[in-house]
Amino acid sequence: MPSRVKEKTRIRENRGTGIGSEYKPWIKTRELQGSLSVRCNPKNWKNGRTMELLSLGEEKFWYLINWNDDVTDTQEQFPLDIETTKNLCSDEQVVHPFMDDEFIHMTTDLLVTYKDGHQEAFSIKSSKKCVEPKKENEGLRKRLRVEKRYWEEQNIKFHIIFTEDIDKQYLNRYYNIRTVIPFYDINEVFDKCSMLKHLIATKTIEIDMDKELLNFRKLMKEYGGLIEWKN
Repeated sequence: MPSRVKEKTRIRENRGTGIGSEYKPWIKTRELQGSLSVRCNPKNWKNGRTMELLSLGEEKFWYLINWNDDVTDTQEQFPLDIETTKNLCSDEQVVHPFMDDEFIHMTTDLLVTYKDGHQEAFSIKSSKKCVEPKKENEGLRKRLRVEKRYWEEQNIKFHIIFTEDIDKQYLNRYYNIRTVIPFYDINEVFDKCSMLKHLIATKTIEIDMDKELLNFRKLMKEYGGLIEWKN
């Protein structure tokens, strides 16, 4: 999924700067080339910014991590300081990413900030198979070591998340969050069922999001009497 946007263009546009609703991701989904490119642009219900997520795995993990009340900000496609990564790539004996004879910034899929001020960095990969100790995986394994060292040198914990693990453990939670979150904003509510989704999204009503996909007909029988709605 290469992007042909020049580094100087991203620098001129102050990509990778800002926090919250003002953050500007280094890479945008519309810049990706190829018909198989996945473009995921959910709205961040905590600050109103449209996210630029480059895979279904990134989207799934982002919904799950942003559901955490301790998370205050999520910055996707976060650029790493290029001079630092060039030195780290040299240490790891791996070719630094480049395009048209120009070094380009490495990025981390997601940088997450928590209420207490600490941050954690996440790389999202589809399967553990891509990091198995095989010859064809060596380049990726080395680049991940560079990424890990980059963040750990800043005292920021680095994680690799595998989409296959999300699908095994948290798929119901992902679908349930994705179903109710469009109604997080009270202005999107238009009937009693959407009000119920709003109450779940804002955690006014606490529901087990992991057990099964939410059955709103059943939930309306259970909670409908508590919901006030005037058309």
